[in-house]
Amino acid sequence: MSLEDKCRDAFKKRDHKEAVRLLPLVEEQNILKIIFWWDLLHLSSYNGWLDVTKDLITKYHCDPHEKDGLGWTCLHYAALNNHVDVMRYLIDECHCDPMAVDRRGWTPLHWAAYYCKSAAAEYLLSTGKCDPLAEDNNGYYTPFAIAQFNSLTDTLSVFKKFGSIKSSHPIDSYVNVLLVGNPGAGKSTLSHVIKDTAISSIVLGSFRNVGGVVPCTAGIIPYKLQHRTLGNIILHDFAGHSEYYSSHSAVIENLLQGSGGVFLIVVNILEKELLKQLHQWVTV
Repeated sequence: MSLEDKCRDAFKKRDHKEAVRLLPLVEEQNILKIIFWWDLLHLSSYNGWLDVTKDLITKYHCDPHEKDGLGWTCLHYAALNNHVDVMRYLIDECHCDPMAVDRRGWTPLHWAAYYCKSAAAEYLLSTGKCDPLAEDNNGYYTPFAIAQFNSLTDTLSVFKKFGSIKSSHPIDSYVNVLLVGNPGAGKSTLSHVIKDTAISSIVLGSFRNVGGVVPCTAGIIPYKLQHRTLGNIILHDFAGHSEYYSSHSAVIENLLQGSGGVFLIVVNILEKELLKQLHQWVTV
């Protein structure tokens, strides 16, 4: 048996000591294919080996977002065996998407509900990033429906515990991010970076009417984005020219009614116009 096969076999047999011993030996040969490494990462996540999982990602440069032939990520595998510590590391430090879907459209929460892994389900729901009503590719199975089907387990009670999440903190709610700045300061560049690194993007076509502001003529372009790092946001790219100030004030006041927002202010501190603009933006 080759050294590569012995290493994989140790992972499959959950022989932690042997796996730790063989990993650096295999890496020294430098003859392995990429598929071997993410296969080990998935097995390590499935086994709940937090130390090995960290090493595979940080030392051996495995991609924690990589999917296998079934469309599963290492987060799917960690959820399958209730390994909350591994899941927390993958989500908090590796920014793995807890709503990643496999080939059938199932998220890690779907599988946690299916295999009655209540600890995994409770953790995923506690992040506020998982939708218990997310439908699969067939538009039928949701994590909550699966938990109801397995009603003899305590997994259903976990879903009921978090039953108010959807109504009080909707998974599809979006945080307003207001990108403002004076011309030439790099605001547009930052906007492009945020949009280019988003998972999905939709250009919105209207604002709510306030104070006579005509939709989409206020020098503002809103983008509805799902971003791996920033979460669900609506990026409002405000033109930096002074002729838009009055309409900006009305729009900002409307956007912040009943909800908070995040301001990203990009300015050129060498320009005197800065003080006037800052005063306009922060005194709304």
